[in-house]
Amino acid sequence: MPEHIVQYPNADEAAISGLQLNGDGPILFQVGKLTPGQYHQWVYSPRLGAPRFFQSTMLESISKTSWWYIPVIWGAVAAACLSYMHLHRTHSIVTTGFLLLCGVLGWQLTEYCIHRFLFHIEPSSYWGITLHFTFHGCHHKWPMDSLRLVFPPVPAVPIVSGVFYAMHQLLPKEAAMCISTGMLLGYIAYDCTHYFLHHSSSQTGILRGLKKAHISHHYKNHDAGYGISSRLFDSLLCTSAVHS
Repeated sequence: MPEHIVQYPNADEAAISGLQLNGDGPILFQVGKLTPGQYHQWVYSPRLGAPRFFQSTMLESISKTSWWYIPVIWGAVAAACLSYMHLHRTHSIVTTGFLLLCGVLGWQLTEYCIHRFLFHIEPSSYWGITLHFTFHGCHHKWPMDSLRLVFPPVPAVPIVSGVFYAMHQLLPKEAAMCISTGMLLGYIAYDCTHYFLHHSSSQTGILRGLKKAHISHHYKNHDAGYGISSRLFDSLLCTSAVHS
């Protein structure tokens, strides 16, 4: 066998007949060549390490994001929104706090739905598999890759802007700002929590339960345990991860 061809030796991966990937080349545009069945079995068989996505050093560099970008960049945006709300507040503090909480819960529902209904679809085409791998499959294949765990801020800008815009079209200005800011705070908590569930050794408090559920999602049953920052909607919708 040529040296640049890697056949993965894991028992679960060896069951995929003829699965070969170029170990020297970037993997992103190779995975789509797998059949849907091969891809599904391969991507949910986790490995240690981290893959290379692109041949270009520059593209490879910008495809990675350190976790602390999230609280620094989006935390500054959230702080600006909170300052604006304080200066222009007409609602009571209780109402403002309630609307912020609604935003946080709105994010947790969004997080659950995206993870369950978008990230865990079963793609069947070359580009479908490639996109699935880009956004979520890579994380299941290499769950300890710390630089492809949080969502990069640059592509997040139009998404966050779209949420703020939509809320301001649907709701009165102050309520829209409160709920949008709450969703942003929920998102920051989500990405930071997700990082620490994988890379923190903490075994106490709320993180312990979240970590058990998330590890079960990765290593036992990827069809359950879709909530990351909260198990609320898994409990309500009967998709809690079974873990010991």
